[in-house]
Amino acid sequence: MGFKAWGNANRAIDAALKRLYVWCREKEVPIMAHAENCIGAGCGYGELASPAYWKDLLDTNQYDKLRINLAHFGAFDEILRSGAVTSVMASCAKDKFSGPPSWEDIIGETIDQERRPNLFADLSYLSELVSNDDEALLRKIRTLLSHWLGRYDQGARHLMFGTDWSMMALERDYNAYVPRIKAELSLAGVSEEHQANIFWRNASRFLGLDRPGQARDRLVAYCRKRELSYGWLSDLAVA
Repeated sequence: MGFKAWGNANRAIDAALKRLYVWCREKEVPIMAHAENCIGAGCGYGELASPAYWKDLLDTNQYDKLRINLAHFGAFDEILRSGAVTSVMASCAKDKFSGPPSWEDIIGETIDQERRPNLFADLSYLSELVSNDDEALLRKIRTLLSHWLGRYDQGARHLMFGTDWSMMALERDYNAYVPRIKAELSLAGVSEEHQANIFWRNASRFLGLDRPGQARDRLVAYCRKRELSYGWLSDLAVA
């Protein structure tokens, strides 16, 4: 949240990021990045987390093998809160939701109808669906989510369950997060099969635990060294 994922004016930052991305690509290390316009440390810093900069990176066609998760998906703030202040740390006019396109739509356009199977997003700290009793707002979010899946991710292969639990613990009824998310997904028309993708299968693919590879090999080696069972990994295999 102090620099872009790609395309920084300071070329040294992009050079350092390139070394990181190449290393992660070669070692099959997944990347999780903050992707919500909030809590910026300075004027306009929150916007630096925009998925548009990850799209710029992937548009270079050098990093499609990177497994990337863009966190905090699902509130559709640019649509539902256009012009509102982004956070309590807002410091200037730039720190407001700018309106469409939503960051969710940018992610969907970057997924590009499965052209980028390694790009994911997670539903972490989606407090709007847990501690909010505004049925009109809930209905709007469900509708936007349903439309997003229908337009960008018909197989529900790119969304993952997430909590951001240390923050979610601040919310009323946070212990109901899992059943509330499941209930809202059902109301949004997400099938049980697709919910299974969201709740665990997509995470297995994002983490690289669904198939033989460097990520899985590292975990197996860790378990062997500490004499821990790792047979459960076979349960994470997905198509």
